[in-house]
Amino acid sequence: MAILALPERSVYESCSRDSYMGAPVAKKSKVKKRTRKSWSRADVSELRRHSKSKTPVSKLERVFKRSAATLRQKAYSIGLSLGHQRRRKTAK
Repeated sequence: MAILALPERSVYESCSRDSYMGAPVAKKSKVKKRTRKSWSRADVSELRRHSKSKTPVSKLERVFKRSAATLRQKAYSIGLSLGHQRRRKTAK
């Protein structure tokens, strides 16, 4: 019985970019780099006005085009509270 000699190749040499060990690999999608939007003085003063009038954060998200977490973080850093304040129910 004759033994066949196989060519010596590394596992990685036989793989292309689109496959790894014969299995297809998902291509990386291009991720859009997020840019930070800085706060202008007008934005901060508007945030102060909305804080005073207790505008809900959901409305502020649409006004400022920023996430609720971003708005809350900025308000916290300048010493404001945002949105409505929940009142405790008083016992009768």
